[in-house]
Amino acid sequence: MTMTDAAARDTWALDREIVLSRVLDAPRELVFKAWSDPKLLVQWFGPEGFKTETLEIDIREGGRWRFIYTGPDGTRWENRMVFLRVDAPRLLEMEHARTWTTIPRGFT
Repeated sequence: MTMTDAAARDTWALDREIVLSRVLDAPRELVFKAWSDPKLLVQWFGPEGFKTETLEIDIREGGRWRFIYTGPDGTRWENRMVFLRVDAPRLLEMEHARTWTTIPRGFT
């Protein structure tokens, strides 16, 4: 049985939640732009050695970013982010999840 995203969120135990934050020595506006400009975002986002390909992106509250990571071996993983809060240039709150499937090579 597969659980929908909404059902999973409703039953998610808070003791399984991970919150990450990072302080960067850079101007706030520049960091926000790196996260909110689609052309810049794919240049740095993702594991080292992986390519990030955007399928769709809408950076606003309630908007989402669907993208694919392609690993060095050609394996592709579909991901999505939902933007929960956007307060430029101070805050971006998002939920990031994998679709839990890999995309076979040659499939687009």
